[in-house]
Amino acid sequence: MASKKLVIEYVKQVEETPELRRSKKSDVLSMHYTGFFEKSNKKFDSSRDRKQPFEFMLGAGEVIKGWDEGLQDMAIGEQRKLTIPPDMAYGVYGVGPIPGNATLVFDVELLDIKEKRSHDASALMLPLLLLVALIGGLFYINFIGGTTKTARLPDQSTESRAIGTLQIMGRPKPTKPPKKEKASKKQAEPSTFEDFMEEGVELEEKGERYGDGEKSQRFYERAAEMYGKAHALNKKDSDCLYNWGRVLFVLLQFLPKRVDPMTKLKLIDSSIDKFRRALALESKNADAMFNLGQALNTRAETVQEVDEIEDGYNQAAIAVQEAISILEEAYTLQENELTPQLQDLSINEPEHQHQHEHEHQHDHDHDHDHDHPQGQDTESGSASTGDPSTTVTEVIPTTAYTLIDTLVATANAQSTMGSMLANYEKSLDLFNSAKDKLHQAEQWLGKASRENEKDYQQAVIQIALQRAQVLSLLADRTMTADGQVDDKSYTLALEQLDFVTSKVDPRHCEAMCDRGDLLSQYAQAKQQSYLRSGRKLDGDASGKEVWQLFSQASKSFQGGLEIEPKNSSILRKLGDLSLIRAQLPLTVAEKNKQQLLKNGEFYYKQVLESDKQDIYGAWLGWAASAWALGNWCADAGKRTEADKIIKMWMKRGGDVDVVQGAYEENDCFPKQFVDWVMVTYFDDEEEDDDDDSE
Repeated sequence: MASKKLVIEYVKQVEETPELRRSKKSDVLSMHYTGFFEKSNKKFDSSRDRKQPFEFMLGAGEVIKGWDEGLQDMAIGEQRKLTIPPDMAYGVYGVGPIPGNATLVFDVELLDIKEKRSHDASALMLPLLLLVALIGGLFYINFIGGTTKTARLPDQSTESRAIGTLQIMGRPKPTKPPKKEKASKKQAEPSTFEDFMEEGVELEEKGERYGDGEKSQRFYERAAEMYGKAHALNKKDSDCLYNWGRVLFVLLQFLPKRVDPMTKLKLIDSSIDKFRRALALESKNADAMFNLGQALNTRAETVQEVDEIEDGYNQAAIAVQEAISILEEAYTLQENELTPQLQDLSINEPEHQHQHEHEHQHDHDHDHDHDHPQGQDTESGSASTGDPSTTVTEVIPTTAYTLIDTLVATANAQSTMGSMLANYEKSLDLFNSAKDKLHQAEQWLGKASRENEKDYQQAVIQIALQRAQVLSLLADRTMTADGQVDDKSYTLALEQLDFVTSKVDPRHCEAMCDRGDLLSQYAQAKQQSYLRSGRKLDGDASGKEVWQLFSQASKSFQGGLEIEPKNSSILRKLGDLSLIRAQLPLTVAEKNKQQLLKNGEFYYKQVLESDKQDIYGAWLGWAASAWALGNWCADAGKRTEADKIIKMWMKRGGDVDVVQGAYEENDCFPKQFVDWVMVTYFDDEEEDDDDDSE
C-alpha cells in the first residue's frame, strides 16, 4: 500500500562542524538522484546515468512537493532516500511514464549549495520536476482533432480566436510605498529601494493609460527596469518580485506577431522565475499563484513552437499539470479568505442590503491609487516600519470575481490536459472536473456584487466562453478516441456562444469568432466521419449538413469582421474558409467554386494591405486562390498571376520550410497547389540537398 506521508531515510550523513552549511529555502541545490517506483523498484530516471547533476531552487516550486520538503536542512555530501506519496509527487493522473497514484522513491545526494544558478535560469523553467522531461519519448496523444495535424496543444490563444488584445493577467497586487510630500523642485533620480518601487508603479500606471501602443510598451519596459533595480537593493521583498514578474508577462502582448518563439519563451520563463521566487518568500500569495498558473499555461502553448526543444510536447503537458495544481491551491486560499467575509455579511447586514459597504469593485486593471496610512500592517509581510527597504502593500480584497477568475483558469488548464492524456477515461475525468469548476464559478456569480454591471456581465461571458471551449475540446478528444462525432458536446458548446451573442452582448467579437472556429471544427468532424465510412458526401443529407456548417462558420466570422473590420486574423480565417469550401466534394461547392476562390483572393489581399510579411498565411492563400482559379476554373491569366505572387512571396522570405510548414498546419491549401510550388520553385534545392547527403 502506498505511503501516506513523506518518509525521509538518512543513507549517508556528514560530520557536524561550525562551518557546515545546510540547505534552506531559496538556495540553489546541485543534486545527483535516481528515481524508482516503490512497488516494482524499477528505475525510471537518473541524473547519475546522464552524468549531469540537476540544479533547482529549493522552496520555489520548481520541483515536486516531496523534493521541496524532503531536501530541506541537508548538508553537502549528505545522501537521503525519499519515499514520496502521490499527493506530493504526480497525483492522481501521473505524468508520462509516472502512472497515476504512484508512490516514488528517490536516492538523492547533495553535491553543492549555490547562491545562484550555474547557467541560464530559463533552461530550468520546466515545471514540476525536470526529471520527467529528460526521460524522452512522447507519452501523450497527438492532438489531431479539428484542423490540427501536428502534435500540439489545442490553440486557445487570443490570436487563434481572431480578436484583438491579449488578456494576460488576473488580479494584480501592486506594491506602492507611502507617498512623499511633493518637492518644489524637479524630483531627483530614484536611488533607494522605495524610490525604485514608486517609480515602477507610476510607470505601470502610465503604460495602462496608453493602452497597447509603442509608448505603452516603453513605460512597461521601464517599469520592469525599475523593479529590477529595486530587487538588487532588497532581494527579500516578495512584492517587488511579484510586480516584476507581472510586468514581464504583460510585455508578452507587445512582441511582434512573428517573433522568434525562443525570444517569447525566454520572456515567459523570466516571468515564471520571478513568480516562483516571490512564492519562495511568501508561499501563500494567491495572486502570485494565479499568475504563475497563467504563465505556465502560456509556456505550454509556446514551448512546442521552439525548434531547439525536441520534447516540447512533453514539456507542455508538464507545464499544464503544474498550472492545474497551483491554480487549485490558489483557489483554496482565496475561498478560505472570502467565505468568512460572506458569513459575516449574512449575519450582520439587513436582508435588503446585498453589498458590504467596503466591498471593492472587481477590476482586471491595475489600481494603484489606494495607499495604506504609514505604519499600517499588510498581509504580504511588507509593512511600513521606517526602514527605507520596506514598502506598504496595497491589498486588493478577494471577491467572488476573484474566485471566478481562478475557477475559469483552472477549467481551461484541466480541459487542455484532458485533450492530451492518452487514457480516454482519465481524459473524461478531467473534462468533468473542468465542468464542475465552471459550475462552481456560476455559484459564486450568484454571490457576486452587481455594483458594477459591466463586471458582472464580463464574468457571465467568461464562464460561457470557457464552457464552450471545454465542450469543444471534449468533442475533439472523443473523435480521436472512437472516431465518432460528439454531436451533443458540439450542440451544447454552440448554445453557450449563442447565449453570449443573443442575450448578453450582440457585438462580442470573441464569441462570434469562437463560434466560427467551433462550426468549422464540427463540419470537419462530420466530413471526416462520413468519408471514413466509404460513402460520398454529395447527394446525402450529411453533405448538406457539412456545407451548412461551413456556411454558418463563414457568417460568424463575417459578423466579427463587422465589429473589427481591420482584424487580419478574421480576414485570414475567412480566406481559409473560402478555400476549404471551394474544395468540398459537393455539387453546391462546384457551382460556387469560382466565387469562393475570388472571395478568398479578396480576404487574403486585405490581410496583406496591413501585413505584407504574412508569408505563412496570406501570401500563400492568395497564391493558392489564384492558382485554383487558373487550374480549376480555366482562367489562364490567374495562372500567370499565381506565378508572380509566389515570386513576390519568395522575395519576402518564402521557402521550402515555409510552404511545408503551412501545409502541415492548415487544411485549406490544396495538395496539388503545394506540389506545384515545390516542383516549380524548389525542385533544384531538394536535388542539391540530396547531393550533399551522399
